[in-house]
Amino acid sequence: MLVIFPCSLISCIFRFRYSTACCRLFCSSGAQATIDLVDVFARQISALARPGDVIVAFTTSGRSANVVTGLKAARLAGATTVLFGGCGGGPASDHADYALLSPADQTPRIQEMHTLMLHMISDHVDAWAANGPPA
Repeated sequence: MLVIFPCSLISCIFRFRYSTACCRLFCSSGAQATIDLVDVFARQISALARPGDVIVAFTTSGRSANVVTGLKAARLAGATTVLFGGCGGGPASDHADYALLSPADQTPRIQEMHTLMLHMISDHVDAWAANGPPA
């Protein structure tokens, strides 16, 4: 699984309780200072994503150009794309196989819903990977 996280959500990184499922984190930071910020995720995804991977993207507005181009790159690589969004999903939802949208229109509420959804899904994925029931 490959994940696009905005740096503001780094504190939400979780650990699997049961399994050792593999996850790669993409984040825009100073380390990519030589890359145009619009392409920061797309370049990483183009290099690493393969068919069968799942790319998960987070954007409250759905208009973040770097996330939109990252999702486009994921689709071109044959990966499944999942969007955690708000405000109707915006342009990013056009490039998502699955859109998990918060009904809120305020950034803090959208991010709180993203965190809740992420933890709920993580419990199920973790239990599935460990061949057990969800907690």
